[in-house]
Amino acid sequence: INNQSVSGENGTAPMWCNRATAGDWEKFTVVDAGGGKIALRSMNKYVSSENGAADMTCNRTTSGDWEKFDWIVNADGAISLRGNNGMYVCSENGTAAMRCNRSSISGWEAFRLN
Repeated sequence: INNQSVSGENGTAPMWCNRATAGDWEKFTVVDAGGGKIALRSMNKYVSSENGAADMTCNRTTSGDWEKFDWIVNADGAISLRGNNGMYVCSENGTAAMRCNRSSISGWEAFRLN
């Protein structure tokens, strides 16, 4: 919603949604994680929801439960991601590190694909 790109930070820091342009750290591959779930991978590392208990990271070498998401297409075509904890990924409008701790979808929980 803030017209910025999500960055995996090459797995060295928590994820933020505050990049004006998409470089390598801001490119993600959507992977079939089985059971109707997806995983996101950047720089050969998987995005982790951290089960909502901490800022999201992109530093996992394998995909476990915390790295699997429901891919939800919203009525306006935006994408939302629901983590294993039943909560939604939030961009925090680019003002803080991303978290998977929202119980419903509003603007900060919806993303666009480029």
